[in-house]
This record gives sequence, structure tokens and C-alpha cells, in this order.
Amino acid sequence: MKTFVCGMCGYIHFGDDSPEECPICFSPKEKFTQNPEAIKKPADPGNLTDGDKKHIPEINVTKQDDEAIIKIDIGEIPHVMTSEHYITNIDVYLDNVIVLRTVFRPEAQKASIAIPVNISKVTELKVIENCNVHGSWMEK
Repeated sequence: MKTFVCGMCGYIHFGDDSPEECPICFSPKEKFTQNPEAIKKPADPGNLTDGDKKHIPEINVTKQDDEAIIKIDIGEIPHVMTSEHYITNIDVYLDNVIVLRTVFRPEAQKASIAIPVNISKVTELKVIENCNVHGSWMEK
């Protein structure tokens, strides 16, 4: 599976080809570029640095029957939220389809969200956060 990035809003698309239109900003297909390195990864996943721990989303799922509350915090170590360095957004994907983008402003207290989801037919959850300095990171 390839990754394509919207040049206007930074949305990341997973698939064999870019979408006809960005689901976030509605930019046309021509605004997408393929980028296999769009999502940053720790150099050593078994030995995370403090920088890794500040960027990798932490996900907690509370289930009850077919319903779940997905709580997402950015970083095992809280990320700074200053005008120079902050989390710009969190994108939530269910089965490779984006279902939510939450945008943060500098000076926000914390990059954190909680969403209810009907998980009866969901097979895969992905969470991507974007830092204005260090790029996009996905959960472990």
C-alpha cells in the first residue's frame, strides 16, 4: 500500500493511487504526491527516545458490545503546545478511511481527543498526528 500526501492540507491517503479529491480540503488529485516517508518512525522501535515518546499517539479503547470510546493522547511524554512548536492535528482512520480530523491551535493545553465509535465492522484503526516541526507520526 502506498501513501499519498495532499499538498494543500497534509492529509495522508493510503492506497494504490491518490484519491480523486481530498476528503479534508477538496483539492483535486493533482495536488497529491506519493511519499513513502510521509509518516515518521522511531529509529529503534524497541528503544524509544524522548522525542519519539512526545510524538507517537497513545490510544486507549474502552469497549462495550459494538460501541467503543477511543481516547487519543499525543505522546507518552506530553508534547509542548507553543506557537513555535505544537501538534497541528490528529487524524483518525477506520479501515483506511479518514473519519475525523481534529485541529489544534498553539497554546492548547493538550493534544488529546475522545470519540465514540461503532466498532462492529471496523477491522483497523489508525491514528496520525502532525507536529509542525517534526512531521506526521502514527501509533505504535
